[in-house]
Amino acid sequence: MKSNVFKLLGLSAVAMLIAFTGFGCGSKSSSGGSNTAATIKAASDALTANNPLGAKSKCYNILQSDPNNCSCQWVYALADVQDLAQNQLQVIINNLEVDVIGDNIAGLFTGVSMDLTDIPTRTKVIEANACEFTLPTLPVTVQLDLSSLQSLSSLSSSLSGPLSALPSSVNAQFAFGSQWGPAEAKVLGSTANSLLAVINVLSAHALDTSALISMFTGGGGLPKLNSSDPIGLVRGLASIFTAAPTLLAFNVQGTGPADITNAGNEINAALKEINGLNASLQLDKGNTAKVLSYNDVNGDGVVDGGDTFTVGALYYTNSTWVNIVQNLTGAETITLPARVSKNVMPDMDALLTEFSNNLTNGTPDIVPIDINNLLGAVGLTAMSFQTNVMSLDPNAFFANPQPLRHFFPTLSTSSWTTTTPVGQFQVEAEVTATTTGVPWYYEAGDVSHFTDGTNSIAPDGISVPFTAANLFTGSLLGMQLTVPAMIPYISFSDPTMDGVLSIDLSQMLEFCEAQGSTEGTLAGSCPANATANFVPADNYRLDKVIAGGIYGLFTDSTTGSPYTTTVGYNPIW
Repeated sequence: MKSNVFKLLGLSAVAMLIAFTGFGCGSKSSSGGSNTAATIKAASDALTANNPLGAKSKCYNILQSDPNNCSCQWVYALADVQDLAQNQLQVIINNLEVDVIGDNIAGLFTGVSMDLTDIPTRTKVIEANACEFTLPTLPVTVQLDLSSLQSLSSLSSSLSGPLSALPSSVNAQFAFGSQWGPAEAKVLGSTANSLLAVINVLSAHALDTSALISMFTGGGGLPKLNSSDPIGLVRGLASIFTAAPTLLAFNVQGTGPADITNAGNEINAALKEINGLNASLQLDKGNTAKVLSYNDVNGDGVVDGGDTFTVGALYYTNSTWVNIVQNLTGAETITLPARVSKNVMPDMDALLTEFSNNLTNGTPDIVPIDINNLLGAVGLTAMSFQTNVMSLDPNAFFANPQPLRHFFPTLSTSSWTTTTPVGQFQVEAEVTATTTGVPWYYEAGDVSHFTDGTNSIAPDGISVPFTAANLFTGSLLGMQLTVPAMIPYISFSDPTMDGVLSIDLSQMLEFCEAQGSTEGTLAGSCPANATANFVPADNYRLDKVIAGGIYGLFTDSTTGSPYTTTVGYNPIW
């Protein structure tokens, strides 16, 4: 058991590093005079000796006089990667109890954030100067003392079992090599920005950890999964917020809004940096010395089906160096499926540009069919969106930050006629007309919802086919699954999700019934208030999209009958 945990921890600790070292190419290098060359050699030797601080100290003076020195910019970037693995992970473990219990999550990531912030400053110079750097091998050692985690068992007896299964220490060795260029820099810098965005979002919020632990130690706990009452399970999850009153609100340090805005800036930077990767890949295709070697098998100058990649990432186990990809897939070479077309990289760049433009100035809004070209380029045309029933403006969230708690459903009330909260999420479901003996929040047929006066939702013209026992029964993603014949309805205090979401109900004609039509039929048009343009979401429109989306996913758009063995194509989106 402990050996498996040991291996899993080691691989998890460098999963980020594997992502960092994804692609390779470039054309230019910079060294300087003999003294500079000797100093860079000493810095490279320090990297090879797994001494990141020593490597940086060798290059410090060179970068002061020559900020564009290619080799030293790479030395700093790779030293950051080593430092993250061998120093900063240990700092997080040592401070886990104090910072998590005190809800000072930002304190956990101080050192990590410094390294991650430094990396993009290096990769931008590397890409601008097409910098190449050769290193015989980049060793990364994850050597962690986990003994401090044992103190967490004092917080809850339920933690003692999992913690006792952990080894007292981890000592895992990884190696990457040996040529690094602009494409590696693109992936490395983009990944660093992405991780910074995640850290900023976490740091923005109060996790209310001590309250959550007391929820389990005080005889409470989450509601148990009941397949016959999935809506009741979702409603009951609101008990988390009862036990943890500040959970997912902004942190008490007051940095929440600024942290969220910074997260948007980091995501934007990540999108911009990874854009144009194909051009970098084409510079030195077939170079097997790269961390990830790209081979243009058909020679058409683009990444497409049949092209191959080979990953230069190893880990040490049982006195042997093993290729990570080969261990996971059985082969070192990754071959792209034939269905991947030559448009995959240009279409990806176009989508990245669209998202980046939105995060920069709020335009354009993102609509579902914008993704269709990329879906088609990777051979997933059958999953294409058919209409733009909704549009998204991600920039609105980062420009006017709200804590994540703001986006959860409203609280339900104890009955249809009182406004006394009972601490449950306001979620209901429509079921078949013949369903009986279920809790009150399951309503048969197309009816009104939440008529307690808080967020009333009128009948929407979409109902479960009354002859259907289940919407879906069969295998989905390798799992046997039964989806009950019900449509969930959710009430939100801000259905626009902070101005991000707009809806055009006029594009849902296939799933709107004529006024007064027989339950279960699909003929007719949307109700009169379904305006033919995007408007900010309200509970009525949002729940219509939820209803139509689920109904369409699991039903045949021609007959309205539920599929029984395969997941159906969704004619709404």
